[in-house]
Amino acid sequence: MLEPQAGAGDLAAASPWADEYHHHRRIPIDCCEIDVGKHDVLRAKGFNVVGIDFLAFSGGAMYSHIVCNPPFLTATKHLLKAWEILWDGEISGLVNSETIRNPYTRERQLLVNLIERHGEVEFIEGAF
Repeated sequence: MLEPQAGAGDLAAASPWADEYHHHRRIPIDCCEIDVGKHDVLRAKGFNVVGIDFLAFSGGAMYSHIVCNPPFLTATKHLLKAWEILWDGEISGLVNSETIRNPYTRERQLLVNLIERHGEVEFIEGAF
């Protein structure tokens, strides 16, 4: 699993893989985080820091899951980047509902089209 823009790793820590083991080894969770000051926090939680800027990251083919809560201003770019680098797997992203409901840019239109063809959306009312 990869968590882009991991921050302090709270989303990664809440994932079902955080405590799972395979062949007596913990399933690795990798993170990208642009704030290098948070890298020690991520490592202390047992995560591997594999990149700084997710939007420049290119090693996604090895992951089966990308789970993210990107900054709302760049959420579309992050989800499209996840789609671009993931070879075969699932992407789960927490984004502002306006990103999907108001596809006024070419990037948002592409994202909505990809979701319509390959995924689904769950709107969580009152979450924020």
